[in-house]
Amino acid sequence: MIATSTPPLRVRLMVSASVGLRSGFWFAAGLSWLTHIAVDRVSGFGRRAKDGWRRG
Repeated sequence: MIATSTPPLRVRLMVSASVGLRSGFWFAAGLSWLTHIAVDRVSGFGRRAKDGWRRG
């Protein structure tokens, strides 16, 4: 199972859009996903285990 809330995957998507390998839509999608992750973590919803439950 791929962890969908890991920032490195989103950053790679944004970088590939920045250098022209993908359209600007993918940059916006990566940015909005990073914002979603940040808001979750600031709100107290930390990282999740593979089965979907919160860690810690």
